[in-house]
Amino acid sequence: MARQMSDEQRREEWAKITAQAWEDPGYKQRLLSNPKQELASHGLGFPDDYSVRIVEQGSPAAQGIGQYQLSQKDDGSYEVTMRLPQKPADVAEGELSDTELEAVAGGGDACCCCSCCPCCTCT
Repeated sequence: MARQMSDEQRREEWAKITAQAWEDPGYKQRLLSNPKQELASHGLGFPDDYSVRIVEQGSPAAQGIGQYQLSQKDDGSYEVTMRLPQKPADVAEGELSDTELEAVAGGGDACCCCSCCPCCTCT
């Protein structure tokens, strides 16, 4: 069973996931390859009839995708496409500061989380 999370907790988890993807290419590849499982391991679960896809900001696949996009397939299932923000050029290598993590979690172009998605089961 998914744990109860506030919107702020979901944004914080997404910020941690994003920061880890920026710092660890292996983790980023796992996140892009198996997003539903990786998100669930952070408490950001989705129902069984939802597929999840994460695309990198700036890639052709991300064109037209806001923070996330929810679409219904012909078979009645749903697909959630989430945009992984690019690492800002001014973020130094190494661990992100609290301020930088807040910027990722806080919104604008840096935030894209299932917290704003009505299909998320972590609420």
